Parts: sequence; structure tokens; C-alpha cells
Amino acid sequence: KVRIDASDIDEAEDRVIAGPSKKDRTISQREREMVAYHEAGHTIVGLVLSNARVVHKVTIVPRGRAGGYMIALPKEDQMLLSKDDLKEQLAGLMGGRVAEEIIFNAQTTGASNDFEQATQMARAMVTEYGMSD
Repeated sequence: KVRIDASDIDEAEDRVIAGPSKKDRTISQREREMVAYHEAGHTIVGLVLSNARVVHKVTIVPRGRAGGYMIALPKEDQMLLSKDDLKEQLAGLMGGRVAEEIIFNAQTTGASNDFEQATQMARAMVTEYGMSD
């Protein structure tokens, strides 16, 4: 290839963030729908909350261990995050699980990474930042 274009940059970004695409992976229609609603849940929370990060990209193309993902970027460079900022990030992380429960009345393992990130953030809020109630 002689030139790179925007799709090459997009693919490189996705590969760095989430790993190589799993285009050959067979996914049932139901699982694809569950992943789509899960990612939509993250996205909706990100669009509704005032302190939330800006939704940059949402995809249900499987990569690495993920069936899909949503990338949110800060609205501006921030050195300090408020308790409200962190609580809204926690809400965004939980948006996928909430969507699964509302749409499918089910809980899946798809939220495991979300729970891992939320647990680390909540623990830091209490033990490192003194943000307990």
C-alpha cells in the first residue's frame, strides 16, 4: 500500500485500544443484538449526563475478548476530576449492564470489564481520594 487514509488510522486506533478484529468469529444474531444494546447503554448514558465524556466511537465489531466497545474521550484536558465527574464515569460504565437488564431481562458476562474498571475507580475514590460518603 502506497498511501494511508482515514480508514487505516481508524483501524490502527481500534487495534491498539481493543486488539485485532475477529471478523472470522461467528456470533449469533441474539448475541450480536445483546452486544449492540449493551454498547448503546454506555452511549446513552454518555450522551445524557452533563459531566460525562464525549462519545467518540461505538462498535460491535468483535476485537480481542470484547464483543464490542464504546470509546469516550474527555471534553477537555483535565488535571483534576471532581466526585461528580467520577460518579458519572461510573454511571457510564454501568450503562451497558442496565441496558441488558432492561431490554433482555438478563445479565451476561459482557459487563465483566465494565465491573472491573468501576471497582478500581470506586476503590480509588474511597482509598486514594477520600471521596466516601
